[in-house]
Amino acid sequence: MSNLNGVITSYDELMNKVNVSEIFKEMLPQYDMILGFINQGSEITSTKYEWWLDKALPNGTTLGANYTAATSDDITVANVAGIRVGSILKVGTAILRATAINSTTKVVDVVKIEAGADATTGDTVDFIGVGVIEGTTYVDSDSIQKEKVYNVTQIFEDFISFTKTQLNVEQEVNIDVFLLELKKKMDRLAKQMNRTIWHGVRVAPSDNTAPRLLGGVQYLVNEHGGYKPSATAFTVDNFDEFVRVARNTHNNASNEIWMNSTTYKKFTALDTTLIRLENLDTVRSGRRVQTYLTKFGDVLTINRDEDIPNNHIYLLNSSDLYWRPLRGDELSTAPVGADDRLKKWHISGQYTLEVQELNTISRFICS
Repeated sequence: MSNLNGVITSYDELMNKVNVSEIFKEMLPQYDMILGFINQGSEITSTKYEWWLDKALPNGTTLGANYTAATSDDITVANVAGIRVGSILKVGTAILRATAINSTTKVVDVVKIEAGADATTGDTVDFIGVGVIEGTTYVDSDSIQKEKVYNVTQIFEDFISFTKTQLNVEQEVNIDVFLLELKKKMDRLAKQMNRTIWHGVRVAPSDNTAPRLLGGVQYLVNEHGGYKPSATAFTVDNFDEFVRVARNTHNNASNEIWMNSTTYKKFTALDTTLIRLENLDTVRSGRRVQTYLTKFGDVLTINRDEDIPNNHIYLLNSSDLYWRPLRGDELSTAPVGADDRLKKWHISGQYTLEVQELNTISRFICS
């Protein structure tokens, strides 16, 4: 209120449009709402906003044909992506170094470091590094493929209105009453924005006969996200394995997990050897779980947001999300046309959501 009081100086005199975006950011709660955690990004200059993602290189593949330890001088693989000249490949007990790659036939010529044992079609081929012979000709590393992602801006708005009777009765409307109403509307807009961040479905109409709607986390993860296994029971073993696969196979480096309060109960019920509690107090009942420790050594900060669907757990870093305003259209308020009986103020802003590292974000669904 005090911050608003310095910016809004009148409610009953004509004022120009007033930018309240900085005050809005300060009002955002630093708990239970991801909008208060994510980056308030720089302005964009178009209603369609694009960014690029690095496609994650695989950590391995599988054999496309049998490997015979005694005679094979090449291997056929299911996918050559991520293999370069010098790549060290592990097939069962065999250790091989790639000397040539045919991307059409998917045949990789190899030198045997350890011949190992025979292996069959479908067996795992692990990529364990690159071996470079000193003094050899320079060879380019594998190129990192790029994937273009886009989102669109969405208009968020609300109104404050007072009747002529309210304005004429001094005790019913004054500057403090006006600012209180403005704060309430900004609180409501924050809740609408936060819900859109999770649930928004992208709609990009070709004209102005329909509204633009931005895609939220759920929508973007469904389109471009990383590890999204089928729903399964929430157990320590299942969840820890989910984190391990997300880390090792999908390059997810997040140290935060996000869920709603109902799903959060699954963590509060866990043994205290797996969780870290906040503000322990033997006098009070209940406890707040702060972090979760997997059996593989991952320490994950637990965050709650009521707008996340029940039984959904997202492994993501809030710092990878950016809430970007359209240039000149940050959250502002201005009086709009009034008649004899009603005076109105418009509050509006236009924003979109950018999600970096989108193709690594992973989601666990409890069955």
